[in-house]
Amino acid sequence: MKKAIIIILLSVLTYGSANSQSFLGVRGSFNVSSLSTGSSKSRPGFSVGAMYSTQVSDYWYFQPALLYNLEGSKSVSGFKPAYSAYTYNLEVPLIMSRRFGDEDISFGLDVGPFLKYGLHGGYWVDNLETKERDRPNVFDYKNRFDVGPQIGFSAMVYGLYIGYSFQFGVIKAWKEESNRRGNYYNSCMTFGYLFQIQ
Repeated sequence: MKKAIIIILLSVLTYGSANSQSFLGVRGSFNVSSLSTGSSKSRPGFSVGAMYSTQVSDYWYFQPALLYNLEGSKSVSGFKPAYSAYTYNLEVPLIMSRRFGDEDISFGLDVGPFLKYGLHGGYWVDNLETKERDRPNVFDYKNRFDVGPQIGFSAMVYGLYIGYSFQFGVIKAWKEESNRRGNYYNSCMTFGYLFQIQ
């Protein structure tokens, strides 16, 4: 399965590079992340990295990116035991964008999967017995890997890239022993600049 995915991605990239416009650049996002449960509230974060865009048909562009990302969540006021968690992750969105416009100014509807792997982070939780804060390794309780759908829209104006996207992770954020629930979701406002390379 992994080999098939790699072959498909290489075929798309090779076709795009040989037959149409391709762009390469940098992008950054302001993110707001939380868990899909009423006991959690959102935390601000960011993503930064490289983005590639290549035309695969008259109107469709393949737009993968490689990003360093911060996300997290914390308990709502009054929730016991209170907690706060954040992780820095390697993120790979694999987006297909349906573009409207021309090579100078275009708008896109964006959809595709994302993959995310936790690199490091921090975690504290109130210990109700000792009245102190425990600080275990976050990945003793949180899953490192997440994957899910991403949808959004974007605009490209003479190389300037602006977009908004929403991600929802399908893998439970926390392991069973944490006694925490919910899946991660992210709202992302993205800015970047792309240079035409083909």
